[in-house]
Amino acid sequence: MFFDRLLHKHLFLHLMRQKQIKFIFGRRNPPSVFSTRQGSLDDIINTTEARKARREKVRRAVSFLARILGASFMIMLLLFAIALVEGIGYSKSFQMVSKTLIRPNHPCDGTVCKFNLSITFNPFLYLVSYANGTGHISGVRTQVYYPPLNNIHIPTSAEIEEKVVGTFVWSEAEKNLPYLFAVALALSIVVVKTIQITRSKVSKKSTDP
Repeated sequence: MFFDRLLHKHLFLHLMRQKQIKFIFGRRNPPSVFSTRQGSLDDIINTTEARKARREKVRRAVSFLARILGASFMIMLLLFAIALVEGIGYSKSFQMVSKTLIRPNHPCDGTVCKFNLSITFNPFLYLVSYANGTGHISGVRTQVYYPPLNNIHIPTSAEIEEKVVGTFVWSEAEKNLPYLFAVALALSIVVVKTIQITRSKVSKKSTDP
């Protein structure tokens, strides 16, 4: 009995050793700490590069938008200034009809001015005005002129013309500011895109052997 037990124990230990050897050497690609760490490092590198690429895209988009908005604002101011220039932005005709003091011999109380006014705006710069039916202003109008306290006088026809025409032109130009910004935005996009395409072509030619 004793020898049988000893033999069984010996056989059992022998079989267990064979199983351990098969388990250790039978695996074709045993995992290693180095390979696991290398895989994690590659994932971190790929994630970092992807984040950098996204940040670069965002930076380029913000830079492009800033250039577009800056160029649009400058072009809009230029168009607005051109719209206020007589002969380009508008044409006018002014004729004074009469001037009457509200109180005789007292110009400080104001002067009633009656005049014939005609203003035609540039349809490209004043598209909103034409859409609203105010692209052309004409007719006999009346306006009261109040002189400044430090210079009380009866206004001249030139003073009335400058004030009236300036008021009408400025009012219509302000109404067209959104339209002018839209035109400036379209022009700036075309200009910036053209510059980018030209630069890319020049850089490609310089890098080609």
